[in-house]
Amino acid sequence: MHHFLVRTPLEADIRFLAAHLTPADRAELAASHPGGEVKELVRQFVAESLESVSLVYRGRAVAIGGVASVGPVFCVWLLTSVFMRSCQKTGVRFIKNWLHQQLQIYPFLCNWVDQNHVVAQRFITYLGGTFTGASRKLSGRQFLFFIFRRENMGGILQTGQYYTSTASLAFKQRKKTNRSFTQQAQQLTDRLQQTLQEREAQTKYLFQSSAEKSRQRAQYVREQVAALQANLARAGLDGSSASVQLLLEKNKNQEAAQRAKEARDTAEQLNAAQAQTARQVASLREDISQAHRRANKKSTVWKMTKKLFSWFN
Repeated sequence: MHHFLVRTPLEADIRFLAAHLTPADRAELAASHPGGEVKELVRQFVAESLESVSLVYRGRAVAIGGVASVGPVFCVWLLTSVFMRSCQKTGVRFIKNWLHQQLQIYPFLCNWVDQNHVVAQRFITYLGGTFTGASRKLSGRQFLFFIFRRENMGGILQTGQYYTSTASLAFKQRKKTNRSFTQQAQQLTDRLQQTLQEREAQTKYLFQSSAEKSRQRAQYVREQVAALQANLARAGLDGSSASVQLLLEKNKNQEAAQRAKEARDTAEQLNAAQAQTARQVASLREDISQAHRRANKKSTVWKMTKKLFSWFN
């Protein structure tokens, strides 16, 4: 038992399993995915799975499996290497426990198996799976449809609480998930509204700040002009000389240049604030859209899954 390791599939596990896949599994893959390279197919299965696991014995990946969402259903898959024979009894026990754990999450698991893969069919029956009688032909080989139902797995949900159907718990979990996505969308909407309010307050502050600076500058210039005129009056001048007019014109030009600079600075600050806010708003709106899409997708997928599940009961 201590030679076993259960972990998320590593790249080394995928390569080893692909190189030592059992002939029956290899033939089944060739029929179901014609033209596909085994290593790439295993890597794709792992990447697209909601749950995946690698069973390692003495440093060798003897099996890799997972649960994937294919349309409205949840499909279980398992591939084994030729080294599975050296630990068959313990390996089967590990796989059965893992399958039980997955059926606590999903109401049922299903897939297709090659009719010529007799070992896999016996293994499915041993684990509690049932064949519905449905079949289809792929690459000239007949594939049989099988399903694992939660109630057929030895009472793994006997926790003292009674559910009127095997889908009740999963339905409650999905409702909780949908509420979570809806709450997330509402929180993001609130953040969007807060961001827009902050932008409005920031814009108002920038305008007020610019106006206040202009008032202060105008007041300073008026005081300078008044002081200059007072000095001229004390000197007995009337302020009409060329030098005095030149000085007043210089002050006016400085005031105009200062106001233009303040206007440019304010405009740049406003543009930067608007650009930042626009990015935040776009990001928040995208997050809101994704949250709504997730909630709708979860709801739609679960309705289809529930309908499909009713066909097998």
